[in-house]
Amino acid sequence: EPGPKLALNCTSWNKLRKLVELVKEIKQRREKVIIFSGLRPMVSAISRILKIYHIKFLPILASHKTDQRFELIQKFAEDESITAIVTGLNVLNRGFTITCANNVIITDIEYSPEAMLQAEDRAHRTGQEKEVNVYYLFSKGTIDEIMFELVCKKQSAISNAIDAKAVHKDIAQLLESISNIKLEVAKRI
Repeated sequence: EPGPKLALNCTSWNKLRKLVELVKEIKQRREKVIIFSGLRPMVSAISRILKIYHIKFLPILASHKTDQRFELIQKFAEDESITAIVTGLNVLNRGFTITCANNVIITDIEYSPEAMLQAEDRAHRTGQEKEVNVYYLFSKGTIDEIMFELVCKKQSAISNAIDAKAVHKDIAQLLESISNIKLEVAKRI
């Protein structure tokens, strides 16, 4: 079923430490992981911390042309020593199949559920032979919690509309919730 499966609470200063812990566990199981972030500074921070811990990874950036992205994915699939791909949420969002990885880590919550579902789906593809683990890292007491709640509500409303189960009450509740969340975001800023 689409949507977040596992969310890990951690303090904001501890998010990278938790990411490294997860990646080390994945590496120990001889599995591969795709790490997504919607924030360029976070992609850079993840790359730096993986280098510090000697975890071999491939960055796939927006600056890479599509054919380069496919070549890097092929290299990732063929080279057993490479544990991770580090990329932006919208860099590998459509048309890329990465079934050699059965773990996905999303480090920050995007405003739209579609971006996160697309990220999850890179490993959830035809040909995947292993169970896929999806980890959402979000920091307790930050905007992450509010965004996570909003995205879950949006995905629920979208699913109801697609399944023809939506009613006006559901939409009204979603709009009210979005207004409340925007107000809460504004207060925190």
